[in-house]
Amino acid sequence: MKVTSIIKKGMALAAAFGLVGAGVIAASATAAPVINPDATDNSITVHALQIDDEANAKQANGKENSAVTGTPQVGAVFKLMRGNYDITTTDGYEAARSATADNFSDDSKFTKIEKTTVKDGKAEFTGLKAGLYKLTQISAPAGFSPMKQALVFVPMTDPDNPAAFLKNIHVYPKNASAGAVTKTDVTTQGKPIAKGSYMDFEIKVPIRNLEKNENFTKFEVTDKISSGLVNEDPKIISVTADDQKFAKDTDFSVQNNVANKVTISFTSEGQKKLTAKAGKQLVVKLSLKVGDVDVAKGVVNEASATWATDKRPDDTTIVTPPDKPTTTVFGKLKIKNIEKGSTKELTGAEFKIFQCADKGTTGDAISIDGKDTFAAATLIGPMRATTTQMCVVETKAPAGYEKLTSPVKFTFDDATIKGATDNTVEITIENYNSSDIRAKLPLTGGAGILLFILIGGGLLGTSYYYARKKA
Repeated sequence: MKVTSIIKKGMALAAAFGLVGAGVIAASATAAPVINPDATDNSITVHALQIDDEANAKQANGKENSAVTGTPQVGAVFKLMRGNYDITTTDGYEAARSATADNFSDDSKFTKIEKTTVKDGKAEFTGLKAGLYKLTQISAPAGFSPMKQALVFVPMTDPDNPAAFLKNIHVYPKNASAGAVTKTDVTTQGKPIAKGSYMDFEIKVPIRNLEKNENFTKFEVTDKISSGLVNEDPKIISVTADDQKFAKDTDFSVQNNVANKVTISFTSEGQKKLTAKAGKQLVVKLSLKVGDVDVAKGVVNEASATWATDKRPDDTTIVTPPDKPTTTVFGKLKIKNIEKGSTKELTGAEFKIFQCADKGTTGDAISIDGKDTFAAATLIGPMRATTTQMCVVETKAPAGYEKLTSPVKFTFDDATIKGATDNTVEITIENYNSSDIRAKLPLTGGAGILLFILIGGGLLGTSYYYARKKA
């Protein structure tokens, strides 16, 4: 029946939201005034804080509490739904008290509201009518799992004044750490990488812990392809979680029809296997083709993961830390070819670039767009930085100069590239003038040679004379 004067003792609108998740707590037994079902002066303010002190977290009672401190979580997204319960009636209030996040009856006439926390970690839902509301966090900051779904009564009895209602409810959800998505370049060091080559990456995703009988209903891993890489025939090397291997088509599918994304979507079979591995780590290894890398930016390694469960049906996304993504450094190489002992620049030489070995080089020459031979004074690259020594081999000397007899070593690591102008490492190759080498040969056409010829001719003539005489 409709409450007309005083809400029955013990039925004073109570209930509240605890700091750590949701709950309904009994209100004071003091009688409370009638609730105006049409009033829209109620609100819910979410304080998304990283709260490390569990004891401090338990102080929540629906009122704003300055004693609850923590690092504001910016960018968390919350969704508010109103239940189909008229808490201004005895029957409706009793039904609301019996509601849980699982059996919550949604009011189809209420337009769901989504709010994103700002710099102070707050998200405010205003203009609310009296009712039971379900608060769901649909996006948590990187490294955190979303709060559990919570039910919030609006209004609720003022804990400091049992004769009054608290219309502006403050809630302090606790976000458990979900770790962080990481993406790392795991391409073999020393392997020459340039346009047309493939780079290998490893994406690690923490698989969130689940409640009892909670199951994944969606799980996706998305690789954000950096500028400079090509979304062309991405190669999935492996997908594993602990000792569990996932098979393409059976456990997951791959979509790369979006310009700068490759998404691995797990099938229902794959979701079951992920559910069984809750709390473990998912590891995805893939290869991507290198295109035109901007050496000023390098290759930025970013990825994300999105999931939903039967108890948390809204998407939750975690990403690589946006303020600290790992970056693979790329640079260019310029060969300055000069005459030995001078500053005269030479042209016409040709060079190849290899990884150095203890003696000479190893592996194939670096190839950029199918080209593996380069001239002096041209910009070679972009090429990925490497911790191993690289070598330049001269395959053709400038006209009139001697070809080098051994490789020239150079360093092409992160520090060297970043310390170079325009991320371009310059090395100098010196060639000896061939005239310097030829000068060391015996002279031809001199008198000494002619003398030998004359003497030899004389001896031959004398021999011929004596031979004729004897005959």
